[in-house]
Amino acid sequence: MILRYVLRRCIFLVFVIVGVTGLLFLITYSIPADPARVAAGPGATPKQVENLRQKLGLDRPAYVQYLTYMKNLFRGDLGKSTRTKKPVIEELKSYLPASLELMVAAMLINVLIAVPFGVLSAVKPGHLADSVSRLFAALGMGLPLFWVALLAQFIFYGKLHVLPFGGRLSTSLLPPAHFTGSFIIDALLAGDWLLFKDALVHLILPATVMALPEIAVTSRLMRSSMLEVLGQDYIRTARSKGLPERLVVGKHALRNAVLVPLTMVGMQVGWILGNTLLVETVFSWGGLGFLAFNAIYKLDFPVIMGVALVMCFVFVILNLLVDILYAYIDPRILY
Repeated sequence: MILRYVLRRCIFLVFVIVGVTGLLFLITYSIPADPARVAAGPGATPKQVENLRQKLGLDRPAYVQYLTYMKNLFRGDLGKSTRTKKPVIEELKSYLPASLELMVAAMLINVLIAVPFGVLSAVKPGHLADSVSRLFAALGMGLPLFWVALLAQFIFYGKLHVLPFGGRLSTSLLPPAHFTGSFIIDALLAGDWLLFKDALVHLILPATVMALPEIAVTSRLMRSSMLEVLGQDYIRTARSKGLPERLVVGKHALRNAVLVPLTMVGMQVGWILGNTLLVETVFSWGGLGFLAFNAIYKLDFPVIMGVALVMCFVFVILNLLVDILYAYIDPRILY
């Protein structure tokens, strides 16, 4: 059953990619700007710009450009960056691990904080923990993320001096030998604990900032779901049998209550991916968001397309993993 469901989702991914590329081509073709002019530089003559436009294929009709791009895409060729002249696939390989590292850390922080917070708020409604949770949820959903990032830098770096300003490593350290591209994992594989600690410390602030809006949503969903489950008949039966409250909450209620927030965590992958552009730019993280920001600024359409496709692929795959985990937690769900 699961295997058939995975195969269906993989087939669905092909149609998603076609739709995303078509939409992006429509948007980029409608932008009143000339990427050939930008790529040629401010000192280029009109003749040089026209020659570059022909070389890049930008003089052809939009549908021809799209069909050519799709044909190359299914061969694994995403084109070349008009800014760096490097293959887009090489650019993505360089920047993707940093974004995945940041995104996975943000999702872990979200789950590790929001689920206990939501459970505590549901078990003791109206108490201090519930009031703090509601305040935190309001702030997390209401404050602009870029402002929160700047404020976090000001407090934890500028005033308290406990966390670094940005970047993935201290300037005095060299990156570990490249295995996965994640500095934390590569430092562990190399057995370099100093490098591991430094990479982890640099990850804390941007990952926490990225997770804040999701923590706000997940904790409130967890609270609502937990309150609903705690009012069910089987919970009252478990309590009437004299089971300890920690067992009733931790074993009988939590497993059913976590299903709704888990579904939302899958949807939050898209929001976290969208937030990478802001967070990575503020913290100079050097991931896909940072790459996308520079590509948009320079009208580097091949890189913009590549980043969008990778984000689309990551979103679909992570949602697929969440769906499989959903079925594992609740065996009643069949695909």
